[in-house]
Amino acid sequence: MKKLRIYYKEEDKIEGKNVCKRVFELLKELNISGATTFKSIYSYGASGNISNAYIEIESYNMGMRMDIVDEDDKIYKLVDILKAQKLLLVISDCEVIYGDKR
Repeated sequence: MKKLRIYYKEEDKIEGKNVCKRVFELLKELNISGATTFKSIYSYGASGNISNAYIEIESYNMGMRMDIVDEDDKIYKLVDILKAQKLLLVISDCEVIYGDKR
């Protein structure tokens, strides 16, 4: 199993669509199990700009992270599609453990 983390900014676009919306469309097309998106309260990246949820004027276009876990081949198919975009993609090995379904 692989975990893909995608880092981007709230206002980033892929094919004219919000990154989150477009990636979720791709997940459905590729039959990937699911994903979770996180919004930062502080972020800093290659641009050198700090985004900060505590200061209203700086709180636009915050950093985002999406975590996706699935079989290796599905993750690499998604990466092949996304690697041409201005996104930071991080792949790591993971072990999936399902908790008790009480």
